[in-house]
Amino acid sequence: LVSGPNQQVRLTTYRLWSQFHVSSLGPNWRDLARNWDDDARVDFVSEVLHERVDEEVAAFAAEDSNPAVKEAAASGLLWMGSHDALIDVLSSMDAEMAEDVLRRNVDLLPAALRPQFIAAMRRFIDDSTDLRARLATTLTLIEIGEEGLDEAVKDSLAALTSCEFRDLGSHYTEPALAYLRDRDSAWLRQWVVSRVETYLEKIDTTDPDSACAERMLKEMPDLDADSAAHVFVKLREMCRRVDGESG
Repeated sequence: LVSGPNQQVRLTTYRLWSQFHVSSLGPNWRDLARNWDDDARVDFVSEVLHERVDEEVAAFAAEDSNPAVKEAAASGLLWMGSHDALIDVLSSMDAEMAEDVLRRNVDLLPAALRPQFIAAMRRFIDDSTDLRARLATTLTLIEIGEEGLDEAVKDSLAALTSCEFRDLGSHYTEPALAYLRDRDSAWLRQWVVSRVETYLEKIDTTDPDSACAERMLKEMPDLDADSAAHVFVKLREMCRRVDGESG
């Protein structure tokens, strides 16, 4: 039943008992499970390790060639607060996959793995070209109290087009802007001005970024008085320049 093609049947079978013990599969359960298809092995590892720390099952997952099996094991071990078994599973992954697992499970990370996690996150920020993931990772580090991330936030915001900024949503943009308002309001002021300029340059054009810029500016949190005054002055200068060109 636990090796069949129907996942509902597999999961129901595991959950008939308060804990599923691999001994119920017989003494050669490793050889038996290795011949199951990928989905069945993923469910096996996940169901066992989300209920208890089983070092034999963790070792089985570490030896498995399928990354999904390893990730299921890591998820369960993180959930259970394991350390040694988790290290073994993470060590069996390639570096990129291990870092991704750590990055997506920060709330479950054992204290002993914190330095490795932070180093992995910082490498990801330095190397990633995925702006959403890069900013999300930066904000995660800020949330857990890491310092020295001003430039990473600035770089991410500066690289975003208006449409990309809009698509990120307030879950990412509001904490990023609030962070910079406290850390470097002058930079934030200039960044907002540059966005205003971009919008005005594209207004009444067919450029799709124009509509995105308009919505982005409407959704942007209020600036402090000094920043708002600076933006107003810049807008007035641009309006005068436009009037002069049309005169």
